[in-house]
Parts: sequence; structure tokens; C-alpha cells
Amino acid sequence: MDYVIYTFGGGDLLWHVFNGIGRVFASNSEYFTPVGHLALTIGGIWAATRAIFRGNIGIFAMEWFFPSIFIFTLLFSPKSTVWLKDEVSMNAPVKVDNIPIGIAMFASLSSQTSYFVSKMLENHLLPAYEGLSSRKTGIMFGAKAVAKIRDVQIQDPVTFTTY
Repeated sequence: MDYVIYTFGGGDLLWHVFNGIGRVFASNSEYFTPVGHLALTIGGIWAATRAIFRGNIGIFAMEWFFPSIFIFTLLFSPKSTVWLKDEVSMNAPVKVDNIPIGIAMFASLSSQTSYFVSKMLENHLLPAYEGLSSRKTGIMFGAKAVAKIRDVQIQDPVTFTTY
């Protein structure tokens, strides 16, 4: 399943974050697989010891086993593809694979909700006059202009030495 995450600037940083998540949660990952097995083993021993000493074996199933199985099988085991769409700096959406569906679904849902709200505000609150620059370029005109400042080259030697 594919999910889209919208961002207004910082798409390259978001790509690095999701690329790291994808590496950690890849199938048979050298990072997550041993750590996940170790964590589940230690957690299982702890929960079993706690249940035995309290004299309630049902607590093992209700407080540790079923929640652990739910989290790992439904939220972390299925993998999905995330498309990062930066409205300011990136031209085309960037694809990141091996993202757990729990992370991708919640990130995409919150991102699409805020994107929808910002587009709705842009369409309904900006004046209808087409001569305004923010109407043509969107409400993120300032962010796009700031992103373009990195490409500015000072030609005047006096100004260059001053700044």
C-alpha cells in the first residue's frame, strides 16, 4: 500500500528520516531483527516471571502477549511505500520503501489532513483578484522565496566582501 506525506519545506530532511526508518525495518534487517528478538525475549521472560509470582497467568496474556502480538503483526510487520511530496523544494515525489504500515499510516493521515486544511484556507480565504502574487504562487510563496535564496550568487565584489 502506498501513502503520501506532504511537506512544505524540509523534504530532504524528511527523506533522510524515512530512509533510516526503512533501513531499520527492512525484512531481515541487521538492525531491527536481532534487537526485536532480544526485546521480545526479555519482555516475555519479564512478563512470565511477573505473572508467575503474582499467581495470575491471565495477566501474561492480557498485559504482554496480546498487545505485543498486535503491535508487531499489525503495525510493524506489514511494510508499505511512502511518497514524500515537498511543495516547496522538490519537484517530483520521492519514494521510500520498507516503512512499517503503522508509521506510514499515521504520518500520512496527519500530513494529508493538514495539507487539506491549508489548501482549503488558501482557496477560501485569499481574495479572488488574480493580480496578487500569493494567489498565483500559493500561500507558501515566502517559503519558496527563502528556499531560492541558497542559489543567489553575489556578482559585485564590494558587496561580496561586505557580506
